[in-house]
Amino acid sequence: KDAAVLQTARSNYVFSMYPIKHTILFNTQEGFVVRSFNNIQTTPDYIQLMGVKVHDSVDSLGFANGVLVNRVLVDSVGYDSPVGKKIITHYQFLEGKQRRIRTINGIVDDFHYALLNKPVEPLVILPMNINYARYLVVKFHPGDINLQKEVVEKAWRDYDRVNPLHYFPLSDNIEGFFEHNRNLSTFFSYLAWLCVLIAFLGVLGITAYNIEQRSVEIGIRKVLGANWGDYFQMFFSNYFPLYLMGSLLGIVVCVITLQRWLGTFAYRIELDFVPFALAVVLVGIIVFTAIIIHIFRIMYMNPADSLRKE
Repeated sequence: KDAAVLQTARSNYVFSMYPIKHTILFNTQEGFVVRSFNNIQTTPDYIQLMGVKVHDSVDSLGFANGVLVNRVLVDSVGYDSPVGKKIITHYQFLEGKQRRIRTINGIVDDFHYALLNKPVEPLVILPMNINYARYLVVKFHPGDINLQKEVVEKAWRDYDRVNPLHYFPLSDNIEGFFEHNRNLSTFFSYLAWLCVLIAFLGVLGITAYNIEQRSVEIGIRKVLGANWGDYFQMFFSNYFPLYLMGSLLGIVVCVITLQRWLGTFAYRIELDFVPFALAVVLVGIIVFTAIIIHIFRIMYMNPADSLRKE
């Protein structure tokens, strides 16, 4: 009755949760075909609340004695017109087996009801006993989620002051699909910047060591009038082959790894050349910066000090 509430429904399943697989016998032209498909139990009110479109329905979402199936299931079984076809649902309990003959009353469009990184799988929507619903689903008008929570909490206090209220926004469940990948992305981001820092310190250290080993040569070059460009060319010519080889090796490893990782997603982006180009440019800037820091040291170095070492 609250003005903020658009619609409510009871259900035994909430989209974004793992469905249950059950054995179903489909009556085809070749006889009964036994398949195992995802099954959910819910009500017509919940189907309507979630905006699922039902086609060729025989009684306007009233599937109390029948089932609804999605188009993926229709294609996988090979039905031309599944409405009116008989199926047998088979359940195995500790107390024994239970079989029931049902009729396909309608077809629903394919929609994501479970993990978003997988393609839509065949689905059978079964009717449920409304008196044994596990979830009460509340759909609000667009607004502040904190106010929506207050509506739910107040309604529960009026109904039951003893038992605690357990609720969750559906968006939180969907966000949970991406939490692992988001954490993985954050981890590799920190790891990448750590590698950048280590690479910078490595180039800085190697350049310092080379300058120390070639201090006499540097002193002679400076006496003969060498400028900073000559020193830069001297050091960069040594590091350029390593820089080029490291970049190519890194790109090959990254492409192979990312292609395999993206292959685990049914819906994914295609790899672009731009991030790899930016990475190569970033590594080049690191190498240039480390060399330039030491070149400035060389420019202010007294050649007499280095020549005295000989």
